[in-house]
Amino acid sequence: MTGKRLLVLFVFLFGFSTAKCSFKREWRELYYAAYESKSAAEEFYRVTSHATVENPKAFAYRAVAEIMMCRYLWNPYTKLKYFRSGTNKLENAIRLRDSDIEIRYLRFCVQNNAPRLLSYYENLADDKALLRRYLEDSENLSSDEDLYRRIANCLNMR
Repeated sequence: MTGKRLLVLFVFLFGFSTAKCSFKREWRELYYAAYESKSAAEEFYRVTSHATVENPKAFAYRAVAEIMMCRYLWNPYTKLKYFRSGTNKLENAIRLRDSDIEIRYLRFCVQNNAPRLLSYYENLADDKALLRRYLEDSENLSSDEDLYRRIANCLNMR
């Protein structure tokens, strides 16, 4: 009986750690896909709808999902409404977890791609410097290779 309990416990714990990992990767993948397709943006928006400030990283992804919807909306008022709501949420997520490199990476991407007339670019230099320092530490490659490579690709394109 003890062996069965241990096996059930192992499967239970392993299953949750795997789900958590794929959950994070799924949101990253949807973030990139949302740039290319309206249906992916809608899926990203739907999947992140339950995110709250209790999990700042999830809340940041929700914010970015709102911002990404702007790409596919035609009404300028609605676009601005989504953009402002998303940027407010993203800044709240950063206030809650300023040192989270992934949240700062998301803000860098948004600010780097936002139209200048929206005046949402004031943190570009600071975020870029933080991201470069992150890449300089080789231990970060082993802790989250996917994120490390995405940041490296993003910065190498600029």
